[in-house]
Formats: sequence, structure tokens, C-alpha cells
Amino acid sequence: MVAEKERELEEGEAQKSPSKIVADSLSQISRSSTFLPNIGVPTTSKTGRSTSLAAQAHMQAQFEEKLQAEREEAARKQEELQAQLQAQQAALEENQSLLRQTQEEVKGMHTKFEETNALLRAVLKL
Repeated sequence: MVAEKERELEEGEAQKSPSKIVADSLSQISRSSTFLPNIGVPTTSKTGRSTSLAAQAHMQAQFEEKLQAEREEAARKQEELQAQLQAQQAALEENQSLLRQTQEEVKGMHTKFEETNALLRAVLKL
């Protein structure tokens, strides 16, 4: 027994607590051993699993909350961008209307210029 203990310590393994040694021995004999819980020593496998499950449930709840918050933020930003796009489209339509109006005025001025130019040529020929 002492030789085994020295061999384990030489190999760099951590020294096990007495309750861990008993728990390992009992788990080899029977998986449903109740000796340690009956004497008040919590078994790591059961509490570890419940703690792990609780931690996983907590992390999942946090993840879902964060995901929901991100979805809401994305929806809010999408609504803002949609409103901004509609405003820009309205401004574009107004600018296109003004452009068409200006082009019509330029055409009118160009025809008046041509008429005036033709009239001046006729006057200068006389």
C-alpha cells in the first residue's frame, strides 16, 4: 500500500482525499452506493451534474436573453433604416421632379434663344 502511494506521488498525480478513495472504491463495487451520502459526504458526481446542469440552464437563459435583445435591436434598426429609406426615396422623387421642371425651363429658354437669334439675324440683314 505504501509502495503504491509513493508510486502515485512519483508519477505526479495529486494525492486523493480519503473520501475520494472510498467513493472510487464504492463506485467500482456498485454505482448506486449510498454509503457516502448516508454519512453526510456529498458525492461529486451527483452534485457536479446538478451544478453543471444548473450552470448550463443559467448560461442558456442568459444566451436566450441576449439573443432576444439582439433580435429586438436588429428589428428596431431595421425599422429606422426603412423609415430613412422612405424619406430618401421621397427626397429623390422631389429632386427628380425639380430636375424635370428645370429641364423643361431650359428647353423653353433654348427655343426662345433660337427665336431671338433668328429675329436678330433677320433685323441685321435689313
